[in-house]
Amino acid sequence: MPRQVGGIALAVISSLGFLANATAGPRAALTGSVVTDTPSNAAATQAPAAEAVETASYQIGLLFGSQLASSGLGSTVSREQLLRGIDEALAGRIPSAAQKESAQEFIHAARTTLAARNAEQARLFLEKNAHESGIETLPRVCSIAC
Repeated sequence: MPRQVGGIALAVISSLGFLANATAGPRAALTGSVVTDTPSNAAATQAPAAEAVETASYQIGLLFGSQLASSGLGSTVSREQLLRGIDEALAGRIPSAAQKESAQEFIHAARTTLAARNAEQARLFLEKNAHESGIETLPRVCSIAC
């Protein structure tokens, strides 16, 4: 089973379930289930219309891009190389263990940087607003070692 890479791999795999529903027909999209190949839904087993494929493909890209952005990687990754990697993976190329490890290290570093930046912004916000009128600072209470 593939390891999760910063939440992105899992989300992309989840998106594939979305694609199956999006191309299975309107009933699947409404019920959230994948339509099976039975005589009562023979129309749903036909190849999806080009427009449906285009729409679903865009939506998968949108989901993938928004996940990259929210994970702190949106402005960090090279779009050209990202698209190259996607193209090669779709063509059947399998990443080596070293490539997987390198990508995971890059994602970890980017997310660590994002977390540190967010923590600093939160600290500054609390520090600034602690002395505003109407703000009461409560004593720090921890149920675990702080």
